[in-house]
Amino acid sequence: MEKLFKSLSVCFILTLFFSNTTFAISESGSKSFDKRINIDPTKQWLIKLSLELDSNSIKDNISVLDKNHNKVDVTTAIDKDGKSIIVQAPQGGYKYGETYSLEVKSSANGIKSNSGKVLNQDAVMQFTIKDDPNTKVVDEIRGNTSGNLNNSGKMIQVGDWIYFNGVIYNKDIQGFYKMKLDGSSKTLLNDDDPYDINIVGDWIYYYDFKDDVFYKMKTDGSNKSKFIEDNGSNLNIVDGWAYYISFNKDTYEHVCRVKLDGSSKTSVSQKRAYYYDVYNGWVYFSYVYDNSLYKVKSDRTGLYKIADNANEVMVSKGWIYYTSMSDTDNTSLYKIDTDGNNKTKLSDNNVYNINIIGDYIYYIRFSNENNDRILSRIKVDGSEEKAIDNSGIYFFYSSGQWIYCQSYEKKNFKLKLDGTEKQSLYMPQEDVRGNTGGNKINYGRMAKSGDWIYYGAPNSDEFYKMKTDGSSKTLLNKDNPASINVLGDWIYYNNQNDLGLYKMKIDGTSNTKIMDEEVMDVLVVNDWIYYLSLSYDGQEYLCKVKLDGTSRTVLNVGRTFDYDVSEGWVYYNVYDDSTGLYKVKTDGTGKTTLLDELQPTKLEVSNGYIYYYDRSDQDRLYKILINGNEKLKLTNNNVSKPNVIGDYVYYINYALDSSQRVLYRVNIDGTGDKALDNTEINTIISAGEWIYCYGYNGIMFKIKPDGTGKQYIE
Repeated sequence: MEKLFKSLSVCFILTLFFSNTTFAISESGSKSFDKRINIDPTKQWLIKLSLELDSNSIKDNISVLDKNHNKVDVTTAIDKDGKSIIVQAPQGGYKYGETYSLEVKSSANGIKSNSGKVLNQDAVMQFTIKDDPNTKVVDEIRGNTSGNLNNSGKMIQVGDWIYFNGVIYNKDIQGFYKMKLDGSSKTLLNDDDPYDINIVGDWIYYYDFKDDVFYKMKTDGSNKSKFIEDNGSNLNIVDGWAYYISFNKDTYEHVCRVKLDGSSKTSVSQKRAYYYDVYNGWVYFSYVYDNSLYKVKSDRTGLYKIADNANEVMVSKGWIYYTSMSDTDNTSLYKIDTDGNNKTKLSDNNVYNINIIGDYIYYIRFSNENNDRILSRIKVDGSEEKAIDNSGIYFFYSSGQWIYCQSYEKKNFKLKLDGTEKQSLYMPQEDVRGNTGGNKINYGRMAKSGDWIYYGAPNSDEFYKMKTDGSSKTLLNKDNPASINVLGDWIYYNNQNDLGLYKMKIDGTSNTKIMDEEVMDVLVVNDWIYYLSLSYDGQEYLCKVKLDGTSRTVLNVGRTFDYDVSEGWVYYNVYDDSTGLYKVKTDGTGKTTLLDELQPTKLEVSNGYIYYYDRSDQDRLYKILINGNEKLKLTNNNVSKPNVIGDYVYYINYALDSSQRVLYRVNIDGTGDKALDNTEINTIISAGEWIYCYGYNGIMFKIKPDGTGKQYIE
């Protein structure tokens, strides 16, 4: 095949014989063939015959037709030897990338020799003009990278989000998830087993291995539906078309395509494909029966053989990269340009699962001796080949500057593109909380669990519970509770009478002081109680203990003003010599500065953002991403006791020159700032479908999130 393409620059001759009925398209030094590709637009064809020609028989018997069977305005003339016909290209040349047919007619009215002999058989030769070298490849709208799809397509990054099959993080986790890159906002979209994940706009397209069905759905998991009727695999969305390998009887293992609404199905490859890729309007695929590498236009025209012995196929920046077992026992890696020229061997390293990332080809090197699977990479020019991890992986995916790897040992991991900073992958767990961070800011005087609300009575030492409809009010004890947390059958709280940390059953029994330490701002998350300790050095240390009071751990030494806990991190600020906003892992490691300058403030973490008010800016309300970026002011009002509830931040608005403190809310994007009620309050609590407010002079009321339906509670 390589020889074939190298010889295309010579003059092709269509040789016809009057002496018999045979004709052939021939080329000196190579065998006859029907189709010619990569032809110059100004190509001049020479048709050579065995006898001198009757010049009057040439007209209308030699023609060039375009793909629509329209005649092309070519010029024909008899060469000086009298036995050859020259077919000159049309004015301006043939069109780049188009396929044409050169036809020679026989019959009594066809081409004749001077002695009256005629051809008794037509001659046809197809040829395709090469692509325009001045035309750049238009960026294709793709649903995922070819490399990720070549590794089963179980993961994709879109903006700050990754969408993935749960097995990426642990072999035992099944489901279709999305979460932010920092591990926050993990969401289970459905219980499918997704492969070939593609995302275009607000839609996800994928193959569900469990149901053996191609589905599409919105990126929030809604509107799920089947969108391809065929059974198949290897889904690849490119420029508004869904390409896939069909398993239907009439198109078995053909590369097919349909529009994204499932219509207009077409078999593109017309042959059984093993691997394929789509690039610049062409489909490149390896043929099942002989592993030859072919290309065909996505409209089914121009099917051409490119190379022998191809398995995996991937196309990038005008080059085809493919694996082959043609000359060694190992699977070698080759590249060849999209016209079939410049074939180059890149590696004999037993290459599988190729994935092109930037200027490197990443792959799994398989060892025949001990079955090791080693993650390796090599530059696209064949240099700098090296192993970067030997953990025994079977699939891997690119996501920004990271590679996510599935390991046979279940210890899945990610590492940087250069092989450094290897980290084990753990699925972020949903926090099991006793109360919200916003309620904690508001003294935690109330917590909801199931159909019950547990609360401290305003201005009295009484701890109650009641149903969410206000019925079954029950006195639990005579403590003055704050920082109420309910987890399972237990209530954890801070008794304001002695600043002790207590727990009791939800029926009020088994009341127990957990430890002899003065505490405040208690928050129960998962199996730990977080709190500010008042017992050491007169400073509010940030600490945690287990639910039984053991394993006390100090997370921050110094005067901590406030904190919140979210998905394995504690976010906090301080008011000593080093003001600022920080985070630390819940095990006490990984302390990180998020903001260098931030006066002490109350804060809450919600949906990947930290909400806080800034004392240096007259208590204006702000939010920033949990990585410290994208700071946004939400209101110019003076804010106290903020509480994030749904898509709003509820807060107490107070004027610096007035004692009035009333309920406001603002959208989390900073719009729609308005007052909801004019009663003076000091506490805002979220509990189910209502917002509860504690006021002055012992009043308490509840109000709907939009400010309507106000009801006082006795």
